[in-house]
Amino acid sequence: MTKTRQSLLNLSPLFGACLYTLLSEKGSSYLGWIDGITYTSLLLLMVSGVLFIRNGKFFSAFTDSCKRFFSSLRKKEAYIREREGRKQQVGYQSRQLPFLPVFGVGIFYFLLSLLLSFLYVFV
Repeated sequence: MTKTRQSLLNLSPLFGACLYTLLSEKGSSYLGWIDGITYTSLLLLMVSGVLFIRNGKFFSAFTDSCKRFFSSLRKKEAYIREREGRKQQVGYQSRQLPFLPVFGVGIFYFLLSLLLSFLYVFV
């Protein structure tokens, strides 16, 4: 991940908090800013979870098993592949997107918003 992308990722909850306070009906306040940080950090945590599942090849294993099942039903396709000398499975390398930086930023800002809301209520 480049420095520009990492810095944009690090600042995204702050941009989200500013956007949330600008678009909220009750006006901008300290509590609205904390809510904006919380919502954007939760969004980043959900995105990192989706990236984690995608990188774990959960969906590709399901599609590969379905392809193998249907290709075994079609013996004609297997015969043609054998005659042409092609491999049984066509492989390609998918690009994996890193989920740890997104997870790290999301958990950091979530804990920060938790601390700020705790200080807002009890101090």
